Amino acid sequence: MIKPTRAIALALIDITSWLTPAQVKLYPNILLASDPPRPPVTDGPTTRKPAGTRSSCTALSKLSNNVPFTPLLPGTASNFSGKTVAERPSFWFYIPYQSNDVASGEFSLEDLTNKKTIYQTSFKLPQIPGFVSIIIPAENAPLNINTQYRWTVTIYCNSQTQQSSDDNFVHHEGLVQRVTLSSDLETQLKTATLSQQIAIYIDNGIWYDATTNLAEIRRRPNDWVKLLRAMGLEELEREQIAGSVLPP
Repeated sequence: MIKPTRAIALALIDITSWLTPAQVKLYPNILLASDPPRPPVTDGPTTRKPAGTRSSCTALSKLSNNVPFTPLLPGTASNFSGKTVAERPSFWFYIPYQSNDVASGEFSLEDLTNKKTIYQTSFKLPQIPGFVSIIIPAENAPLNINTQYRWTVTIYCNSQTQQSSDDNFVHHEGLVQRVTLSSDLETQLKTATLSQQIAIYIDNGIWYDATTNLAEIRRRPNDWVKLLRAMGLEELEREQIAGSVLPP
């Protein structure tokens, strides 16, 4: 008699045997027998459509990969979250828009326990499209340990490119929680290479720290591909680091 768990596993293998590569992409929760475990995502099927989109801002992209504005995190439009061990983490986003097509942007970070905004800023984008970072400044209070924070980022398209000034923004939001490392993980990270550090962060869901040294990772093809693949963003392999956001 076949045990239930074994029967389920065989059924999954049978299902995936007749799926084409394109169909497999439509059913991201079905894993092939040879696939490595994927990072846990507590939402529905993966989609990178910007949450809160009210415009054709995505049509402003001058790039050819068809990936819209998206956080550099695994997840879906309604579920971007991860942990950090940093007092003031960096937030990375892929933003495909030319700077002259974007009027401005806004970023805020809210303490969900106290319902208080602890950081808020307006910004302009770098000249070129690509990976853009938003960094919490040193003078800002550090994140509290084991506290959840909600970040929001909104980009306002140049109203001259839109038919209606009321329909000219794209928006994302997500969660970040600062945690402490176990003594074992702390010891491992102290002696780990950059490649090993990336693997440790990914395995433990510490996504915000996995991208801290993004410019260095971008120069290391194997590490770069490994990071993007873990987030389901392989399409962005050829995209560049644009840099930090600029003062308005």
